[in-house]
Amino acid sequence: MCELLVGLPDVNVEGFGDWPRWLRIVISTRAEQPRCPSCAGAAWRHDELDVELVDLPCFERRARLVWSKQRWRCPKRTRDVVTVVEVDERIAAERAGITDRAGRWATFQVVGVARGQLLDVVPGRDAANCCRWFAAQPVEWMAQIRWATLDLSGPYRSVFDRMLPHAVQIAGPFHVVKLANFVLDEVRRRVQNDTFGYRAGETDPLY
Repeated sequence: MCELLVGLPDVNVEGFGDWPRWLRIVISTRAEQPRCPSCAGAAWRHDELDVELVDLPCFERRARLVWSKQRWRCPKRTRDVVTVVEVDERIAAERAGITDRAGRWATFQVVGVARGQLLDVVPGRDAANCCRWFAAQPVEWMAQIRWATLDLSGPYRSVFDRMLPHAVQIAGPFHVVKLANFVLDEVRRRVQNDTFGYRAGETDPLY
């Protein structure tokens, strides 16, 4: 069952739930007790951290793999490293939101329609180079592009306007949140200065 669900023989399936939108599979690893990177002593078990990862469909249902990661702490509680979380790139890379096998499947799908290239890196951030790259692609391939994701960059938007006018432009969530936080900070600083005449500190309610 373990190999069927995650493709690994050395994990424990802790739970299996049928949620409305997807299947939820909870796993843990049989990892050995690690060494603290600061003092080299045997790390102590601290707690568990559940990390939810997008996985391949299972039993004709969308699936989420919940990896119950072990968190370890330094036995001497050194200042450099207090806790460390287990990492196993066979399941998923660190800070990834998708399992390794799902990432490999997605890579294969892209490679299958892009002549062996997953991603072309165009030097610089100017529109001219990007437009030249698109102009060199087959018209049939470009016609299949339905959505275009961008980082709110003016040059990139002009590229999509010119080369992919039929595609719906979508701003990346990270960049939208980053912009919203930036604007919120600007408003907070302006209100702080207008109200009190100084910049807010950590103990200030406006901060």
